[in-house]
Amino acid sequence: MAFNVIDTTEHLIKNSDKCSKTDQTTKLVAFMAICYIIAEGPVGVLYVLQGVVLEPYGIVEMTVNLIDIFGTFFSLNAIMHPVICLTVSSQYKKSAKELFCFGKCTKRKTTPMPKHSVTIHPSARTASAK
Repeated sequence: MAFNVIDTTEHLIKNSDKCSKTDQTTKLVAFMAICYIIAEGPVGVLYVLQGVVLEPYGIVEMTVNLIDIFGTFFSLNAIMHPVICLTVSSQYKKSAKELFCFGKCTKRKTTPMPKHSVTIHPSARTASAK
């Protein structure tokens, strides 16, 4: 009876760990998507506004200036994206380490190709054109 309770408890702990990792990943994806929408959404709206409103010139100039300002937010988002992912996601850290070989690059052992000798048999003559 006691072993059954322990097995059930261990099973629940393992499942809650999987759920918490899934929840953490979901929160990370949602956070990054919201940051992207906040950074890129206004720029898209301003480009559409530029295509629709051709006059007065003041509004067109204002949209150009706002695109520059929101472009800065987009750049900051692009810079912070890998930093946030590296600090939050262990899977992202592992993948980055493997990709960039941080201190753990191993040289692949290569074996030289065996040198085969090529022999021509007398029965293997080439046909000559007559």
